[in-house]
Amino acid sequence: MKKSIAILILFFISVSVFAQSPWTQKKNKAFINLSYSFINNYDKIFGLSEEIATTRTYSDQTIQLYGEYGITDKITLLIGVPFKMVSLKDQNNDLEENLSSLGNASIGIKHNFYQKNFLFSGQLEYSSNMNSTGNLGLRTGYDSHAFSALGIIGKGHSKWFAQGFAGMIYRTNDYSSHVKIGGEYGRKIKNVWLILFLDGLVSLKNGDRAHTMDELLSSLYVNDQSFSGWGLKVLYETKSNLGFVGSFGGAFSGNNVPKKAALSLGIYKKL
Repeated sequence: MKKSIAILILFFISVSVFAQSPWTQKKNKAFINLSYSFINNYDKIFGLSEEIATTRTYSDQTIQLYGEYGITDKITLLIGVPFKMVSLKDQNNDLEENLSSLGNASIGIKHNFYQKNFLFSGQLEYSSNMNSTGNLGLRTGYDSHAFSALGIIGKGHSKWFAQGFAGMIYRTNDYSSHVKIGGEYGRKIKNVWLILFLDGLVSLKNGDRAHTMDELLSSLYVNDQSFSGWGLKVLYETKSNLGFVGSFGGAFSGNNVPKKAALSLGIYKKL
């Protein structure tokens, strides 16, 4: 396996398996997901033309609470609250730093417009400028507000489903905006869903936010991040609507993002 395959896109795969799905919750029904995502000891960053190696090792962990609530059968409220734990160790200077804080909490709404032969939904979301900054480039979120709009299409049966999405993310405070695109295909084997996903983020490079060298080396929520990624999710649901999710994220290429394999574990409940 080539080195360029492995990457962590932590702030995307840590979100619920259903966050970019065209399916909405029924009126007064809810879905709650608690997930833990992590990358440990990465010391390489994807650059535009070559990888960037550092003498520091970084770790990034996220505990996230994500929820959906059906306002009507076609309109669903979305809420996400991440708690971040980031750290670094400098091999040369015997230096260690840690930072724990809330990240970019978000609130959004999903509306289903069509649900006959397939489903088509639209999603609007706002992410707050909620984050903390530490020493040597540590940060727990983007130093900006963000507004995103997605169009989501999908179709499913009892044993399989397929869905795809595309949209834009606008960020304030001199960050560049992004185009986001991706899709999933899932297959059910007994009580287990195996889900393959593709995910991409493309910077429009229309922002001129400057970063220190420490921030660029950590690659934590810096400007002009991009990637083309893939991954696998495994989902098991009990008869009591309690579910367990595990996911692995990888990538073919990227820019200003860590170069390391990713894992995310979660538990959810349908209410």
